[in-house]
Amino acid sequence: MKSKLAMTSLIAMLAIVSVGLPAAMADSDQFKKRHLEVADFVGGIQITEDTKRADLREQVTVSLSEASALYPDANRARIGVVVNENDDKFLAWIVIEREYNPETFTGVKYFHVVDAADIDNVTTITQEIDNTDRIQKKIDRLDQKIEKITERLAENPDDKKAEFLGMLLEIRDALSNGDYDTAKDLRAELKSLRGA
Repeated sequence: MKSKLAMTSLIAMLAIVSVGLPAAMADSDQFKKRHLEVADFVGGIQITEDTKRADLREQVTVSLSEASALYPDANRARIGVVVNENDDKFLAWIVIEREYNPETFTGVKYFHVVDAADIDNVTTITQEIDNTDRIQKKIDRLDQKIEKITERLAENPDDKKAEFLGMLLEIRDALSNGDYDTAKDLRAELKSLRGA
């Protein structure tokens, strides 16, 4: 009984710390957020070294829903710090939209910046998405798995491991040839083989 009570108290204390600590840190004198660099942007709410979070909240006149409504195809939005070429920092809504081709692992990400104090003060910057290096990393990991399984099979032959190895080799070849649909189907087969 005492251990249950102690555990409950510990969980409650951790909950209080995890909820209270971020709020205390957020109200510190140094306002720290991920910054988005946007040339020539000048917003209505400037952030300086002395700016406190509570002061910023009072200046925001554009809501998240208003900023998001400007870009109906966007899938994410957050309040953030925008930095211009003069290192001036401003509070703005950053509405993110992306066009992505899962077959080529490439696309474009749009960062729509909406001034948190003026809905008519907007700008957009784009960023190319190229995840083709992810494919090479997957191939490298597969090569490592294939090498380990090959070594194990040389020491201790096993039909199921041999079948598993064969499927890994097929997945690796499909990824190398850019046949991502086949690789995806083979991965599904591999999962069912593992479960069998």
